Amino acid sequence: MNNELKYIFKFFFVLFILLIIFDKLSFVFIYLDKIFLGLLGARVKGDYVALVHGYDISKICSGSIIIATTLALIISDQFKKKLIRALFCFVVLFFYNVIRIYFVLIYGTIFHIISWMFFIVIVLGTWYLSIKLFLDDKPQNSSQTTEGFV
Repeated sequence: MNNELKYIFKFFFVLFILLIIFDKLSFVFIYLDKIFLGLLGARVKGDYVALVHGYDISKICSGSIIIATTLALIISDQFKKKLIRALFCFVVLFFYNVIRIYFVLIYGTIFHIISWMFFIVIVLGTWYLSIKLFLDDKPQNSSQTTEGFV
């Protein structure tokens, strides 16, 4: 089996496991979403959250699926700093989702649809940014130089 096929198999295996775990823990994501939305001024009653518009926060809206997908991308690769990258992506995507829900409560269904489509850009951007921020591309010893590179 070639490396690309192994990576794809590992990614979907890890994603499957994470989706099962995150499905069982979705109440934690929903609870944290409600806390942060409440801090931003939303009225919270049960799973119902409202500003201008009101919605029930469900498992799908909690952001757990997107976060699980991004973590599967990170866990599936062979980079050294997986944990730091995973935590960075988790925090960025969690807070993006809270802000997304906040604006859905203000602008309604049309923003909900647009924000879900934009979420893929955020996921890929966060994954790319985590690679740029946390992977060590520096030379291993001082005899290596980067002269001539701007």
